[in-house]
Amino acid sequence: MSEEKVKDTTATRRATKGLFGGLQFGFLSYLAVLFLKIAINTVAGQPVVPDGTEIGGFAIGFTGGIVKALE
Repeated sequence: MSEEKVKDTTATRRATKGLFGGLQFGFLSYLAVLFLKIAINTVAGQPVVPDGTEIGGFAIGFTGGIVKALE
């Protein structure tokens, strides 16, 4: 196998690993923030945590998961 082919395979593998790591951590962060949002709003009896907060949790988890997967 040529050296160029090995480099391409390694780059593709790292990109795939980063993507799936990001999705994994993003999904877990999404669920955690969603759970906290529902719990806080239920206890408070009114919407204290705004809608869309869980999307921010996904974004933070996604970027953190990519970094963690590529270390």
